[in-house]
Amino acid sequence: MDPYACCQDIERCQICDDGIAELFCVSCNIKLCRRCTGGHLAEDPEKHNVVKNIDKYTTLIFPVCVTHSLRQCKNYCQQCDLAVCSYCISSKSHERHKFLKVEDIFYSKKEIIENDSYELEQEILSSYEEIVKQVEFNGKKLKETFEGVLSNIEKQRKIWHQEINLIVNTLKDDVCCMRNAQMKAQNDHLNSLQKILADVRQLIQRQKDLLESLEISKSLSYESMNSTLRKFPPKLEISVPRFIPKAIENELNSEMIGVISGFCISNQEGGYQLESWSNVASRGNRTEEENRENISKEVSDEPQFITIFKTEITGNLNIKCTNDRNLWVSSDKGLLQLFKLDTPVDISRQKVVAINSPVILRKIEAGNGRKSIAVTKLGNLVYGKRLSNKICILKEDKTDKQINLNRWRLLSLCITANDGLFVCMTDAKGDSCRLVRFDVFEERQIIQYDSEGKRLFTPGTGGKYVTENLNGDVCVADYDGRVVVVTDKRGMFRFRYKSDDRPKGIATDSQAQIIVLYLYTPSSKEVIHIIDKNGQFLRNLNIFHHCIGRVGLDIDIEDNLYLAEADGTVKKIRYMKQLNE
Repeated sequence: MDPYACCQDIERCQICDDGIAELFCVSCNIKLCRRCTGGHLAEDPEKHNVVKNIDKYTTLIFPVCVTHSLRQCKNYCQQCDLAVCSYCISSKSHERHKFLKVEDIFYSKKEIIENDSYELEQEILSSYEEIVKQVEFNGKKLKETFEGVLSNIEKQRKIWHQEINLIVNTLKDDVCCMRNAQMKAQNDHLNSLQKILADVRQLIQRQKDLLESLEISKSLSYESMNSTLRKFPPKLEISVPRFIPKAIENELNSEMIGVISGFCISNQEGGYQLESWSNVASRGNRTEEENRENISKEVSDEPQFITIFKTEITGNLNIKCTNDRNLWVSSDKGLLQLFKLDTPVDISRQKVVAINSPVILRKIEAGNGRKSIAVTKLGNLVYGKRLSNKICILKEDKTDKQINLNRWRLLSLCITANDGLFVCMTDAKGDSCRLVRFDVFEERQIIQYDSEGKRLFTPGTGGKYVTENLNGDVCVADYDGRVVVVTDKRGMFRFRYKSDDRPKGIATDSQAQIIVLYLYTPSSKEVIHIIDKNGQFLRNLNIFHHCIGRVGLDIDIEDNLYLAEADGTVKKIRYMKQLNE
């Protein structure tokens, strides 16, 4: 046996392949003998960083300058956010800039990575593991609960015997569709959480590798993901429908068998939180809308007309404000127009009212018939003809998507805070009305009955005007019933606000107040009511003598009220003021 075969190989110089490698060039990542070191350094002394071979695992590896490829970067320009070499520092491009030692930044980044890794391992990882366990348990429980609902339906089926099998099967199909939708939502939610959990584990391993690495460039490019991961995804809120049986009466129809109530799939922001600190991620990240919501306001004693402008559109107008302070106007005569409002003119003290002419940004021909319109957060127009079964979503003036309501007919629609779609609809005969929430063109919630199985909305083909309040409540102005019906976001009945007049439109403002427009009659003087989020009447808006033939209203993001009149006039009114203003 060769005695040398048992000995460890001696490291050799990578230039001459003969000398013993006593030194190591960190910059070039090669081993050197003493004989070859001089020639290696002679090429460019500033480029190379030669250390003892045994020290190569403890020596920092400085990044190479992106401008001067033969130079190492040992400084960091604060203004340019860039590692620089000595040549860069003396150049005009970095004149009067402040520099830090790149070594100091390296150790600072190491400390951040270490802290992030600790947080990921000790708090975020365990929180996601607990969330996944909880969602897995809820998924099993959800299936059992649905089996109970189906069992109740089967019991009711036996009471009615064989002649009503068709109706019962219809109800069961509805529940199965809801179950599939909720189970799909549950599974999708679980899959997304499991993916995040896997990403967190992978991130922890990646950061451990960074902590062990001596390559400065890798640490310099490190960006912490902890702030993103602290913001947990919305918690899936599922309201399991309940079967509400009804007593058998003479006339046989599906409502006599029973109704399905409480079906809902929603995401609750802030539903998941860290155990040790639940509110850190929510501080200092308020949006412009959230900041406006925190401004205390009250109704002004003297509403102020800001602007009046005349459109070409007449008839039954419907208006909708956009986030960029423009205004969509529609009527029953075919046109849909987007107006850019002129610079506001204060006309409150003018004896002769000036009528402004707004700029028309877009004009769309949509056929005759009164329309309900809404605008998504991306600015896309959603509209449908009243009592039709189609809803169109426009993108760049072209129909991008359509929602088919099948046997139902459109009454009104609105966009939700989460960019979903609420659609109020009636059947062809006007015997039944319901409210459906769509999310990505799928039915996610049906609001039709209260907890006792009674109808929430008055049957009929008269207007049902829907909007969502700041607190998540759903508000419907019921023209046929002369009432405003309000449910919570789960579809559970909250209150009714009744009046002798018929509501013609509805909107909400930043104080969660509900503004209701009533049909104008010669005897009506209280044509706009303001009620609070709990259904308490606050006051009238005394502008009726300035506005004749009101047919539509909306409120913009700054709490300005827009009133549309049948002759094409739109009036912008400031009815709110800040407290102590």
